[in-house]
Amino acid sequence: MKNSILIPSIIALSFLVCFIQTYPTGAPKCSSKVPKHESHKPQTGESPYTLTAKKNGKTATVGISGGSFKGFFIYAVQPGSSDMIGTFQTSDKVKELSCGSASAATHANEKSKNSITLTWKAPDNFSGEVEFK
Repeated sequence: MKNSILIPSIIALSFLVCFIQTYPTGAPKCSSKVPKHESHKPQTGESPYTLTAKKNGKTATVGISGGSFKGFFIYAVQPGSSDMIGTFQTSDKVKELSCGSASAATHANEKSKNSITLTWKAPDNFSGEVEFK
């Protein structure tokens, strides 16, 4: 009796393993830098929002404001590069997305927000300019 249940379970499990898709370099957001929502597409026109950044030593305070929004996706790069640098700190409104040695930040919930403040930390031994996208 035990074998009659065990063998079909093993066969079913082996089929499931074949259909699992993984991303060797992390989630698609890290490589494409675009959220993968089914019904919501990235904005392509001019942004109605204001992005501010204020340097404070090895950190920067980054603000997003300008009206009600539910979601965001932000990351930092050096000008002329597409490689993410630095890390974001989490909060009740901010979720960090680990992308190797760097991170991006996104919304932690779908509640409407009029503004958000994030803290970004530069990599050790970093000097130079940074752009937030």
